[in-house]
Amino acid sequence: MSVERQTVDFYEEDSKLYDSSRFQDRKGLQIDVVQQSIVSDLCGDVKSKKVLELAVGTGRFTKTMLGKGADLVGVDTSISMLRITRKKISKSVSAKSSLIRADATKLPFKENVFDYVLSINALNHMPNYSDAITASSRVLKSNGFFVFNFPSAASIFLPIALLVNAREKSVIRPVFSKWYNPKQVFNTLFKNRFNLETVEGHIPIGFAQLAIDKLFRKSFFRLFSGVLFIKAKKS
Repeated sequence: MSVERQTVDFYEEDSKLYDSSRFQDRKGLQIDVVQQSIVSDLCGDVKSKKVLELAVGTGRFTKTMLGKGADLVGVDTSISMLRITRKKISKSVSAKSSLIRADATKLPFKENVFDYVLSINALNHMPNYSDAITASSRVLKSNGFFVFNFPSAASIFLPIALLVNAREKSVIRPVFSKWYNPKQVFNTLFKNRFNLETVEGHIPIGFAQLAIDKLFRKSFFRLFSGVLFIKAKKS
């Protein structure tokens, strides 16, 4: 069985406990607050903008983008995840949205369609993440933005990164995962007509998260954060 198929199967099953196991205790709630803040900061005003969200999962950011007035299309390979997201956003304000089962590396859209592509907590679960960046560039308009994050191997969590990369699995869950060297990711962006706009750091540990965020998020120390959030602009 391919890694891609294993990943899809994992999230089909994991969807049942995804929110409760990650974002409903104190640690998870704090991480969600920080991640939502970073994404809102990087995306800015998305009202009436065409936004494509890759790997929507259970719709944490889908609901946020719709609440800000985005015209959103969300994709995921997991039918179960899409069902959960659809249920969440059905109670949101009446907004333009559609959810499609699709692979982030093989997007079924025309070129130069979207103003934003958003991908949070997803690229590290794609063995061919560079294909997702290439696909994102293809569907983005010129001067459109790609907002995404990835776990950084060049961080204070290097021992964890080495373990994950050796196993090609998350430390906690049996799903493909990889931590990337920022230079590797940035070079892939440049090859796909992207220029870096903003880099913000995130230490996803939960404990005293808001205080730690102030230290790592935008200062020089952000380069050593466990997770980097990127805003890149297509030329």
